[in-house]
Amino acid sequence: MFAERKRRKNADLAAGVVPFNIGSGVFFRIAVFLGELERVLKAHIILNHLGKDKIGGAV
Repeated sequence: MFAERKRRKNADLAAGVVPFNIGSGVFFRIAVFLGELERVLKAHIILNHLGKDKIGGAV
């Protein structure tokens, strides 16, 4: 019975909280940028490595 009264008493708390954005999107943009940078660097390393496997000529 006590838990029910307390639940009803606190039911309006969630409605009274006003959400606001504090700039958390900045961190996601940085993460996306770093992920793309890593992808480009890996592609460059793979292509550079494949280019070194060519045979230059007879020994």
